[in-house]
Formats: sequence, structure tokens, C-alpha cells
Amino acid sequence: GASAGGLAALQFFLKNIHDFSACATHFPMMFTFDFSNAAQVEAYQKRTGITLEYLKVAIKIFEDAFGSFEMARKSDPITLLKQMSIEDLKGKKVYLDVGTQDEFGLTEGVREFSRVLKSKEVESEFRLIEGGHHDEAYLRREFPYLMSYLLSI
Repeated sequence: GASAGGLAALQFFLKNIHDFSACATHFPMMFTFDFSNAAQVEAYQKRTGITLEYLKVAIKIFEDAFGSFEMARKSDPITLLKQMSIEDLKGKKVYLDVGTQDEFGLTEGVREFSRVLKSKEVESEFRLIEGGHHDEAYLRREFPYLMSYLLSI
């Protein structure tokens, strides 16, 4: 999956961990801030450089999908992963990539997810794509790497 589809793929994978061996995503939409907290939103905007236009789109997506930050956090892949045991994750594999110029500032959330994967001893590949944007050109360019990872399993 990619973007919101990447978020959904990770959620489905983690909620059904015993049914799947791997998951692969391009710039999954994961945030490390409370979108209902103005101070956290402002701090995220400063840290990531996300424009107000993209920030409003991201917040609307999450509000429409989850209704509240509390509901979003309950199914957030970072939260779900932190709650899982190393034993549950044994033998699982995850591929993630995100661009350094992602317009939604997703680099932060994807890096955090990758960090938690490592702490849980999950075999994973995280690629930070220099100059990569949140667009179709990125997907066309990076899709072969994702497929190569999955085909190597």
C-alpha cells in the first residue's frame, strides 16, 4: 500500500499478524502527533516543514476516517507494534520507504515505525529516498524495489 493505503496495509498486517508473513508500503501515512492538539500540530509543522495546505488535508483524512485522535491512536501501526510481543512478530518481514521531501512530513512517522520494528527484532528494510516526494513519480520509481523485496521472501 501507499500513503493512506500503506497505513491500512500496516494496520491489517498487524491486526492479523498470524495470517501474513510480510507487509510492504510506500510512504505510509503515520503521524507522531495528536492532530487535535494545536500545539502539537504547530510543532509538527515546524519540525517537518509541512505546508498548511497539506496539513489540513492530512488532518481531514484522519478526522474523517477515525473521528478522534484517540480512535486513530488505537489503530495506529506504531501503537499496535509497541503492544506486540517479539514472539508474535518472529519471522515477519516489513519493507518501508519514504522520501526526504514528502509533502506530508511522513518521514518522521516512518522512521519511528522502523525504529520500533528494530527494537522488536523484526526483519525489515527501511529506505529513506533522498529528494523523494509524495507523488506518482515516486511510486513508479520505487515500486520495483518494493516488489524485489517481496519476491525475495
